[in-house]
Amino acid sequence: MNEKAKSLGILLAFEVGALCFTTHVGGGFALGTQEVQYYVSFGRLAFFLPAIAMALLSTVLYFAWEFQRLYGISDYKDFFEKLYGRLGKVFTLLYDIVFSLMVVLAAGR
Repeated sequence: MNEKAKSLGILLAFEVGALCFTTHVGGGFALGTQEVQYYVSFGRLAFFLPAIAMALLSTVLYFAWEFQRLYGISDYKDFFEKLYGRLGKVFTLLYDIVFSLMVVLAAGR
């Protein structure tokens, strides 16, 4: 692999990582004010908190995908009913409400 392709690969990896990070922390983080408040509030621990958050999110998603794979579940309604039992219908309804609110509020912003 030549040097130009290597540097392009590193640049592409950085761009994908930056996009993922800004998706989770929000665009306001780029302005600097939130960044200063964040690092002042948490000090040295602030360097590890995003990695811990992403590790927790990745772990939960992994176990959810494995649960779906093991039980052959293909939609979220069956997932909630299998995971929560009798309360599955309540969590399905709650998920529908939260998802609908999220879509409406994101579009209205």
